Amino acid sequence: WQVKQISQQGPRLTLDLTHSDSPHHLERINKAMAVLHRDAPAHIEHIELRHHAAGDVLAIEPIERQTWLEPQIQPSRTQEPSPPLKPHYPPAHSTNAAAAADTLLTQTPTRQIQPGIQFSQSLGGPDAFLLYQIGLTLDYQQPLPLNTQLHASLNVGLINNYDNFKYTAPSNLPRVRTYIREYTTTARVTLPRLYLSRASRLSTGWTAAVYGGYLEEMYAGLGAEALYRTPGSPWAFGVDVNQVQQRDFAQNLSLRDYKTATGHASLYWQTPWQDVQVTLQAGRYLAKDWGSTLRVSRSFSNGSTMGAFATKTNVSAAQFGEGSFNKGVFWTIPFDAFMTRSSRSQAQFTWVPLTRDGGAQLNRPAQLIQTTQMLDPRTYTQTPARKPNENRIPDDRD
Repeated sequence: WQVKQISQQGPRLTLDLTHSDSPHHLERINKAMAVLHRDAPAHIEHIELRHHAAGDVLAIEPIERQTWLEPQIQPSRTQEPSPPLKPHYPPAHSTNAAAAADTLLTQTPTRQIQPGIQFSQSLGGPDAFLLYQIGLTLDYQQPLPLNTQLHASLNVGLINNYDNFKYTAPSNLPRVRTYIREYTTTARVTLPRLYLSRASRLSTGWTAAVYGGYLEEMYAGLGAEALYRTPGSPWAFGVDVNQVQQRDFAQNLSLRDYKTATGHASLYWQTPWQDVQVTLQAGRYLAKDWGSTLRVSRSFSNGSTMGAFATKTNVSAAQFGEGSFNKGVFWTIPFDAFMTRSSRSQAQFTWVPLTRDGGAQLNRPAQLIQTTQMLDPRTYTQTPARKPNENRIPDDRD
C-alpha cells in the first residue's frame, strides 16, 4: 500500500491510500493498524482508511482503535474473532477533505520499479511435450499529471528451448497468434509493453479508461473501456473498443502491416454458489471473426482462482483448424501464499491445448473490473490459509 495523505480532525486519523487492492486484505489492515497503534498519539480513537482508484475514493473503512486492540492483547484462551469490518462505499467524488482537518503528511505519487522472473511454457505440442522460456523482467510505472500512468516492461530471455519449435500449423485465418515462435525466438531483449493509461470514475456506477501504446507482446494501438459496477453488486457490465496493429517479431518499436479493430461487450456475474463467477463476452476478435467467450471460475478463500473458458465464433471448425474452437483453463495464486513478505502480484497460469488464430482476444493491459476491485465485498473474505498450529485449540498451541 502507498500512503497518499494523512490528516487529523480531533480524535480521528484519516489515511488516503493507493495501490491497496491487494490479496488477503484483512491481514493487511491488521498490519497497518499495528503500525498506527504504535505511532499514533494516545488521543486518536478512530482510524479511517480511504482506498483510492480511478481518481476517486472507492471504499472507506472506519476502524475503532480500542475495538481493534482488545483481541490483540487478550490471552489466547479468551481470544475471539474480531467483528467483521464493514466498509462504506461513498458516492462518486463526495470525499473531499473537510476544511477543519489538519494535513499531517502529503506524498506525491512515486514511480514503481519491480524486478521479477518470467516463465512461459507451451505443453503438448508436436515438437516437444514442454516448450519453455525463462527470463528476467523489469516493470516500471510512473504517475503523470491528470491521473495518467506510464507503464513499461523490459524482458531479458535467459534460457529457452523454443528452437525445437519447428511446426507451423496451417491457418486459413490471419496469423494473429500462431507467430508465437517468431515472437519468442527473434530477440533476447524485448519491450513487451510501453503505454499510457488513464482511468476515471465518472459517477458512482460508471468508470472509464483510455490507453494507448505497445499494449502487449504482439499488438500496439489505442483502446477505451467503460464499466458499470455499483458497490456490492454481484453484476457488472462493460464495453471495450480497440484499434490495433501487429508488432514486429523483435518486440521493439517497429510494426507489421496487419491492422484490425477488436472489442467486446462483457457481462460479469458473481453467482451465489461457492464463489463461482461467470463472465460472458461477445464481440469481434483479432482475426476479424465475430463470436462470444464464456468464462467460469471459482475463487477460494485464500485468494486463489481456478477456471476454464471456451470461445466460439463464426469461423467454422474446418476453417479454425485442429481443435475446432478456442478453449483453455487458467488459475492464479497470490504470491502472499508462498512468500515471507507482502506482495500485490499473482502467479498466473493459462493452458490452451492448441494455439490457433480463431477466437483470439487482445490482452488488454488496463481492465476496469480489476481497477474497481475494492467495490467487491469478497475483498473482505479472503484470508491466508491457516498455519497448522492455528488449527489446534489455544491451550495446545506451541
